[in-house]
Amino acid sequence: DYGIVLAGEMVLILSDSEVELTAGDVVVQRGTDHAWENRSSHNATMAFVLIDAAFAPELEPLIEGDLMP
Repeated sequence: DYGIVLAGEMVLILSDSEVELTAGDVVVQRGTDHAWENRSSHNATMAFVLIDAAFAPELEPLIEGDLMP
């Protein structure tokens, strides 16, 4: 998936770090746990392009939990 900051500022929160983003920044999100937060007092606008994906069959045994259909 792609996240594009169109206006304002956003913080991408990952399990081990945080990334501050401003207008024009693009994030490629590859299925990791994450959250978005607007910590400013101004509005922020983002566009997201969601792309369907599937794990390669040889990776399925490595997936924990019930992630596979």
